[in-house]
Amino acid sequence: MQKYIKKNKNLIFFFFLLLIILLVIIKQISSKELKRKQQIIENNYKEEKLRADFNNQKYQEAQISNNQEVCLEMEGLNSQDNCLELIAISKLDASVCQLLNEEKRIGKCLDSVFLIQAKKEKNISICAKIKEEKLKNTCITKYN
Repeated sequence: MQKYIKKNKNLIFFFFLLLIILLVIIKQISSKELKRKQQIIENNYKEEKLRADFNNQKYQEAQISNNQEVCLEMEGLNSQDNCLELIAISKLDASVCQLLNEEKRIGKCLDSVFLIQAKKEKNISICAKIKEEKLKNTCITKYN
């Protein structure tokens, strides 16, 4: 075995040198890939932050102006729906509820508008427009 090692000393040295070079190359590639992934994550975070800042600005603008058109400029259907519900309730305008993207939320929005309207106007007949039975009964009991 020792004779074999002595005979092939240069070959063994070359093999280990090649192995070390391959390991360095693999480390470089994985390091670049890691940096690329970190950059993607950082870019996504920045985009989300910009989107959130934009939506917050639009949300505040909608509150101040009481204008549902501003809500429709927001990014993301959930953000738009939250904003539209706020406008519908603050204006007591059931037609704004119809602009919501999610069917379930339209019904809840309408019920909220009618409940607040019944309370504000002290008008029990508005309670009849409420679809959710428990809420309707509460409305009738409370404002009768």
